Amino acid sequence: MFNDLLQLFFAFGITLPPELSTFFRALVTLEGTLTTLSPGYLVIEAAEQIASEWARARLAPASLEELARKELGSIALLLRRAPRRLDRIASIVQRGDLWARVRLFADEQDVRTVTRLLNRVVLAGLGGVVGLLSVMLLGTQGGPPFTGDTSLFQFFGYFGLFCATVLILRVIVAILRDGLN
Repeated sequence: MFNDLLQLFFAFGITLPPELSTFFRALVTLEGTLTTLSPGYLVIEAAEQIASEWARARLAPASLEELARKELGSIALLLRRAPRRLDRIASIVQRGDLWARVRLFADEQDVRTVTRLLNRVVLAGLGGVVGLLSVMLLGTQGGPPFTGDTSLFQFFGYFGLFCATVLILRVIVAILRDGLN
């Protein structure tokens, strides 16, 4: 079962933290050891029983009440300080002393995302412009002869259409490779 689960993760490109894969490996080893020592022992049923007991203990009304008390205590402390802080912020705004410093592209991931997006826009625009110019060249009559019935304008028109197709297909493949989101 764990092997099937891991293969499913790998098939969809889900990477597991090393701790989780170590846990799965230890669980498989434990199951093999217990099956060798006691062939009739059902590891999954024992694990389900222990998990249900643990969940019952953690979800008991007394433990939930204690958890709620802790959370409300920490929230009450924040709420007690909030009016003073809001008053201080309002005073700063009223004096005109509030300022913020924002750094665009401070994160390397933001720079990579914008660069990738800009590269795609430039390639798509270039492909569109080359495609339009190529169609205009194909529509132009005459021009110096290239080979047989083909003029030099037609040759450059077909070559430009090929280049435009390659550029636009490259953008489409990059978008599909990274996902449409």
